[in-house]
Amino acid sequence: MIKPCILLLSITSIVLELTNAEASEPINARSIPAHDSLGSLKDASHDAADCLNGFAWSPASFSVTLEVSETGGSSRTVRFPSAIPTGDVVNDRVAMQWFHAKLSRDQTVRPAVIVVHESGSSMTIGRLFARSLSLYGVHAFLIHLPGYGLRKSDEDQGAKCRFDFACSGRE
Repeated sequence: MIKPCILLLSITSIVLELTNAEASEPINARSIPAHDSLGSLKDASHDAADCLNGFAWSPASFSVTLEVSETGGSSRTVRFPSAIPTGDVVNDRVAMQWFHAKLSRDQTVRPAVIVVHESGSSMTIGRLFARSLSLYGVHAFLIHLPGYGLRKSDEDQGAKCRFDFACSGRE
């Protein structure tokens, strides 16, 4: 059974793998095999260990899809399965807009950052941050939270919080 996860931990290896690609690589839709890299979540404190275990999941292989982006000025959209499926096929695929780092001729490897959008559904400020960072040579990935942006479906109209497990303390 998949347990609740800390989203940023699950996508860190994806971001690192994607940013290692050649800057001159053509922008085509493709799929990349991936595997969770979550290590052991141990802590000397029993209480802290219980808390960490509540945010763990069973590592598994999955596919990351790169698509030509059609929104918000990014060049690609990165998609992969959510660790917390809701039954909504649109919402259950994590979506990140990839704002490629602007590279000079002598630069091949650039840093990367994950931008988590603000509460606004248009993600205006998140896009502004991501686009600005890319102009300064940083790969920026704007992640769309459940029920927002590219993860919003017709079923989301008036939907309740996607993170009920956080409030209930249950898996």
